[in-house]
Amino acid sequence: MYFNTTATNIENKKGYYPYIDGLRAIAISMVLLYHLDISPLFQGFFLGVDVFFVISGFVITSSILNEIERTGRFSIKRFYRRRIWRLFPALMLMLSIFVLVCIFIYPAFIKEYVVTLSKSAISACLGFSNIFFLIEKSKYFQAGEESRLFIHAWTLSVEEQFYMAVAFLFLSRFIRKRIAVVLSVLMIFSILLNLLSTQQLAKFYLIHYRAYELIIGMLLCLFTRKYKTKIISTKNTEGFILNNFLSVIGLLLIMLSSISVYISQKITPNLIPVAFFTCIGASMIIYSGLFYNKSVINKILSLRPIVFIGKISYSIYLYHLPIIVLTKPTFSHLMQVIFILFCGALSYYLIENPFRERKGFFGKKTTMIVLVSINLVWLISVCFKYDYIASVLSPYEEEIPHHGICFSMVGDKSDPKKFEKCLTSTVKSKKKILLFGDSHAEHYLNIIREYSGKYNIEILSLTGSLCTPIFGLNVDNDYYKKLDREFCPSMRQYIKSNIENGNLSFDGVIISATWRSLDLENFKETLDFFDSHKIPIFVIGKGFHFTVHVLSYLNKNLNGKHIGSNMFVPIRNMSSIDKINHTLEEILSQYPNAMFYTSTRDPKLYDAANKTARIMDAGFPLYRDKSHLTKKGARLNLPLDIIDVFFKISK
Repeated sequence: MYFNTTATNIENKKGYYPYIDGLRAIAISMVLLYHLDISPLFQGFFLGVDVFFVISGFVITSSILNEIERTGRFSIKRFYRRRIWRLFPALMLMLSIFVLVCIFIYPAFIKEYVVTLSKSAISACLGFSNIFFLIEKSKYFQAGEESRLFIHAWTLSVEEQFYMAVAFLFLSRFIRKRIAVVLSVLMIFSILLNLLSTQQLAKFYLIHYRAYELIIGMLLCLFTRKYKTKIISTKNTEGFILNNFLSVIGLLLIMLSSISVYISQKITPNLIPVAFFTCIGASMIIYSGLFYNKSVINKILSLRPIVFIGKISYSIYLYHLPIIVLTKPTFSHLMQVIFILFCGALSYYLIENPFRERKGFFGKKTTMIVLVSINLVWLISVCFKYDYIASVLSPYEEEIPHHGICFSMVGDKSDPKKFEKCLTSTVKSKKKILLFGDSHAEHYLNIIREYSGKYNIEILSLTGSLCTPIFGLNVDNDYYKKLDREFCPSMRQYIKSNIENGNLSFDGVIISATWRSLDLENFKETLDFFDSHKIPIFVIGKGFHFTVHVLSYLNKNLNGKHIGSNMFVPIRNMSSIDKINHTLEEILSQYPNAMFYTSTRDPKLYDAANKTARIMDAGFPLYRDKSHLTKKGARLNLPLDIIDVFFKISK
C-alpha cells in the first residue's frame, strides 16, 4: 500500500515542501497502526494508502511541469529512468532478503509458502503485483500469511501502471493545454466505475478503479500552478485563518473517514465514499501549506523528526509488513516498530538515497541492469526449484490438514457469531462431542470426525491458535498476557457460559493442547466444570516436539528422488513431556468419567533408547512442522481403538 515519487525529499531545492514529507509520516503511521493490529480503532487506517496516492499525484505532476518549464519539453525516457532509479533498488533488495529468509524458515513441501512468495516477488519487480494478487485471490486467501509478505507491493504496481499511461498525455502539446479537462473526465469515469461495479476485489487492486485518487493530486497541482500568483499574495489575516481552517478540516476528514470504518465495523475493498473524503482531506492539507502564512498543522508537519519519518517512509513501507508478519507474536509491538524504523533508515541511507542521487557506482546504468537481472534470475530459479520439489512431494500434500472456519488464527478477532455457528448442531438426533483446545487439538479434527461416523456422533469444534483450553486461567499472568490471543478468553467464556445457561449441551468433550507446566495449575477447574455437568472427558496428552522442522528436514533429505519410509529424529526435552503427561494422568485419575491418552508411550512411535520419534510411516510424513501432525500422523497418534472407547462411554 505505498507509492513514492522522484522529485521529493530534496531539501533546499525549488518546489520542495517539508510538510508534505510530514504528511507522508502521518500516512505511513496510519498504515503501520493498521497492520500492527493494536486496536480495532485502527482498522480503518488502511486509508493511509489513499493519502499516499494523493501526495504522489501532486508531486509527480509538479515534477513533470517543472521539467516542461525548464526545458520546454517532457522526456518520457528521463521520467521512467528517474522512477526506476528511485524505486527499484530498495524494492529488489527487500524482496530478495525476505524470500531468502522464508526459504530457511518454511518448508517447500507447502508450495504456497515459497513458490507463491517468489512469484509475488517477481510480479512486484515487473510492476504487476496488483494483477498477480487479483488472479491468485483463491490461493491467496487460503494460504498462510507468509505467502502474503509482499501484498503491499500492489500499490507500487498501481502507481507505475498509472504513470506509464498518464505520462504519455504530457507528450502532446494539444492535450497538455487541455490536461486539466482530460484528467477531470478520467477522474469522473474512475469514480463512476467504482459506484457501478460489483467486482469488489478488482475495485481494490486495479488501476482504473484507483485512478481518481492519483488524479485528485494531479488536479490539485495544476490548480495551484494556474492560480499561483493569487495564492502567494495571500498574506493577510483572512489567508491565515483560511489556511488553518483548510488544514484542520483536511486532517479531520482523514481521521473521521478512518474511524468511520471502525464505527461501521465493515471493511470492504469498496472504498467509496471513505476513500474519496480521505483524498479530499489530504488535498486540503497540501493546498493549505502552499500559502506563505502556513497553518499550525503544516508547521507541526514541518518539524524535523516528523519530516525525517516522511523521508524514509518508502523504505519503512517496504519492510513493515514482512517484519510484522514474521516477528509476531515473538516481538512486542514496540520492538516491531523499532526494528521497522531501523531497517527503513538503513535502506534509505545505504540503498534508496545513493541510487536516487546516482553518484559513482550507484549511478551507472550497467549497475542497475546487472542488479535487476541477478535478482530476477534468482527469484525465477527459486520458483523452478521449489515447484520441482513440490511436484515430487505432491502425492503427500493431501496429508497436510487445512484449518476449518472454526479454528481462529493469530490475528483473528473475537467473533461470537462464528462461535455460535460452530457449536450449533445441524442434526438433532446425533450425539454431540466438543473438540476444545489449541492447534494441537485442531490437527486431530479430521480424523476424529472420520472415526465418529459409525457411532452417529457429530463433532463440534472450537479451537484457536495458542488458546489454552482452561477455564479460570490467570490472564493477568505475564506469560499468558503474551501468549493468549484476543479471541481466546471470549472463546473459553462462550463455551462455559452457554453450557451453564443450558444453551449448549454436549455428550462428551475432547481436550487437547500443546500443554505447559503452568497450564496444569488451573486445569482442575475445567475438569470440575465438565464433570459437574455430567459431560464425559477425554484428554489427549502432550505430543512430541522435535528439534527440527520435520518437512524442512524431509526436503533436505529428498535428494530429488525418494524419502525414507520410516525415519526417526531427536525429540526436544522428552523428560519435560513425560513429566507433563504423568501429571495430567494423575489429575484425570480423580475423575471416574474421564479418559487420558498419550502416544508418547507407543513403542511403534517412540524409541526410548535413543530418545527419537518416528516422523515417517510407509513413505508418508507424520508431522508438518516441529509438533503439528499430518492426517497420517493423527491416525497413528490417536488410534481408532482408543477413541472408540471414549465414543462408547459418551452419554
